[in-house]
Amino acid sequence: LTKKTARDWVWDPLEPGYILHFWAYSGSTTEPPCFEGVNWRIFDVPMKISPGQYQQLQRLMFDHVDPDTCKLTSTHYNESNARPVQPYRGGANYRCRRSGYVSDKERKASGLRRGFKDPADWRGVDLLPWIEGEFPNV
Repeated sequence: LTKKTARDWVWDPLEPGYILHFWAYSGSTTEPPCFEGVNWRIFDVPMKISPGQYQQLQRLMFDHVDPDTCKLTSTHYNESNARPVQPYRGGANYRCRRSGYVSDKERKASGLRRGFKDPADWRGVDLLPWIEGEFPNV
């Protein structure tokens, strides 16, 4: 990638070729006050980043300072955002296939509001109706 294309490039994990499977579940944030209702997605293959990207991510997560108050905005500790493992509280865990979803690019091209390919998989997400569309390059 050139600097110009790298700047304009947006990573889309559902773009064909990146992942085959992912797992999905509803949980909570990893830092206080640990709000519920977060929809987590865990991909089958870790995303590779450069050492520079890793350092930038660390700075954003652990060293960010509010410009108005000059106070740290992070509630993380010891350069970690993990909290102790929580007991299972019920709820479904899903193993999803990339082939069941469309990427953002495919979704926009087809006019869909959500990324499901098949109406049978829709399950009334956010109570929105299924919208038919075409799926190029799938």
